[in-house]
Amino acid sequence: MSSERSLSHADHSRSELVSWQARTVAAAAGVALVCVFAATYGYGRAAQAAVARADAIEIKAEDHAFCARLGLPSQSDAYGTCTRGLGEVRRHHEERLNARAVGIL
Repeated sequence: MSSERSLSHADHSRSELVSWQARTVAAAAGVALVCVFAATYGYGRAAQAAVARADAIEIKAEDHAFCARLGLPSQSDAYGTCTRGLGEVRRHHEERLNARAVGIL
């Protein structure tokens, strides 16, 4: 009977070990998944910031080219008015695009 108990005890310990290993693997997989999501989120935010900077540079260059074609010196008040007006045009255009996307227009 003593040997039966030791065999039973060994089987019980083995199943506890397998169960513990399974929980450890699941926990490690969960932590790894959270790390992947965090890295993806961080990369996405950095990519969005880079796109926003590139857009701002492009818009500034377009504004300069347009207002300079009108003969406005970049240090003049009229140039500032021109760039602000272009900003308003862009804002209204974006509002129309957003309204179409939502289905309002």
